[in-house]
Amino acid sequence: MKVRRASTILVAVFAAMQLPVLGQRVEPEKVEIEDGVELHFVEKGEGEPIIFIHGLTGDYSVWDRQIEAFSKEGYRAIAYSRRYNYPNENRLRPNHSAIVEATDLAGFMHALELKEAHIVGFSYGAYTALFLALEHPALVKSLTLAEPPIAPWLADLPEAQSDAGKAHLKRLLETGVMPAKRAFEAGNEEAAMQTMFNCIAAKESFDRLPEFVKARCRRNINEMRALVTSKDTYPDVDRDRIRKFSVPTLILSGSESEAVAKYTDVELERLIPKESRKRVVLQAATHIMWVEQPVAARNAVLGFIRER
Repeated sequence: MKVRRASTILVAVFAAMQLPVLGQRVEPEKVEIEDGVELHFVEKGEGEPIIFIHGLTGDYSVWDRQIEAFSKEGYRAIAYSRRYNYPNENRLRPNHSAIVEATDLAGFMHALELKEAHIVGFSYGAYTALFLALEHPALVKSLTLAEPPIAPWLADLPEAQSDAGKAHLKRLLETGVMPAKRAFEAGNEEAAMQTMFNCIAAKESFDRLPEFVKARCRRNINEMRALVTSKDTYPDVDRDRIRKFSVPTLILSGSESEAVAKYTDVELERLIPKESRKRVVLQAATHIMWVEQPVAARNAVLGFIRER
């Protein structure tokens, strides 16, 4: 049942991305954020800016329905593709990480002449968003973190979660990141993709995906290559800095999530000062809450940012 559910979830993610969006589709634009680095993005609507950041093997298009919906709620809704994701063609550089991506995001906001914005990040995009808020807090009016994979915390969780956290970290590295890195080094992109998907979801889950789903993954393969071959795939987050965090933060979790954040979202809630954070757990949702419960996720964000 677990394998079947994991495969069904992965299909749902990409199938949802293929459905037509009500209204006219927005064509992507691009901006140069530094010499030789361009980011494609879409935007729609007027009002306070809100920036959406996709997760692993995603791109700006995963937010199509949210761009449409938030623009109708009176926001300037913006979604961009991170450095190595479709349709960007940026040259691969060593030691890519969420820290690099946070610098990219700051440059992106500067290029769009945005003094501040609401930031909504999902998965590795939430990791990026967190580092943006740590390094450039003045740019962030509010922060929504949908399960950032703060993997280093798994090695040092409070006693009740200590053993489970360490076991999850061991599995992530030994059955996912390291063998995927070796596959890339051997020139076998397909094996690298299979390895990471099978680790994150379930055994043989990648093979069960339809071809259109695999094609969507493959067009974003450079992001996975950049991350798993990096020496800083999962940069550490200083807990002391989180204890002093003052950026208004919504922690958005799925009650059924099996991802890293099953353990680390609780730690985020414990560390961020109470006056600065709110946690919403979407019942019966997994890590891909934005696909499974898009309206509930959207309403949680809207309710939070309207309080700011």
